[in-house]
Amino acid sequence: MRKKIITPSSSLNTETSVILMATRFQFADGERIFNRWVMSRMLLWCQEGRGRVRINGRWHEMQADDFIFMPWYHDVFYHADARDPFRVGGIHIVPDYPLDRKLVLFVPHNIKDAARKWHWQRDVVWPDLDGIRVGVLQPEDPLRLLADYVIERFDAGPVPEPALRKLTQLLVDEIARTLAQKPTVAPGNVLVRRAQELIESHFHRQIPLAELARLSRCSVSTLRRQFQQTLGMPPYEWILQARMRHARRLLSTTTLRIKEVAEYVGFEDPFQFSRTFRQRVGQSPRQFRAEHAFSPR
Repeated sequence: MRKKIITPSSSLNTETSVILMATRFQFADGERIFNRWVMSRMLLWCQEGRGRVRINGRWHEMQADDFIFMPWYHDVFYHADARDPFRVGGIHIVPDYPLDRKLVLFVPHNIKDAARKWHWQRDVVWPDLDGIRVGVLQPEDPLRLLADYVIERFDAGPVPEPALRKLTQLLVDEIARTLAQKPTVAPGNVLVRRAQELIESHFHRQIPLAELARLSRCSVSTLRRQFQQTLGMPPYEWILQARMRHARRLLSTTTLRIKEVAEYVGFEDPFQFSRTFRQRVGQSPRQFRAEHAFSPR
């Protein structure tokens, strides 16, 4: 079966779109915040901790790596966990902000905000991005990296308008591409998420399935069933894919020796690592590094 290649929708109209606000916020224990009238499309993601978010009357549980893309003119109520309050990132996008209007970096959040009457700011039709869309981000997802960069760029100082509009186009396309893909893990599947976190934090050694199930507080059969139902693959396949993903990152961004990369991702035998890498990636680790290694020149 041929692998389906997912690309951003060519029908997304982002020529006049612009990001007006990008920030991080750490909630206090049990803190609650209600914004009645938010004049933007908003990308919200949980960086750590947990809590609940009610958007247009519908509750969504959030914990680390969950993200939500909110519709134009939404109301949102944040309720942080009492013991482990979430830290979130938020980016506000106006889909249609005319190029001939002076750019004002402000987003109305309540009905009394004067900017709510700025009728030149409008929504546009973005196929597949309507309504409330949810997903899960992995540590190296392009959307996570791009969203983090946008916030860091805002924190560093004013962004020239042409660059800001280009960033907006990239971000909206990346949101569409990410949502078009099958989620790596279904939001709310705590068991699978816990197992994934254990795997991600123990790449340096092999974790027997029985131990992984015990640490995930379930039986081996339950773990297998949940992985198959949620991800469409057994645990060992996801583990192998994750190891290859980390290996590709290390080969392209570090100068670690092949043997050291193998050890980092849980292979005691570098020759076995090289064979597995070639089978999965189609190139040897050395060939992959030669083709993909980052060069500052």
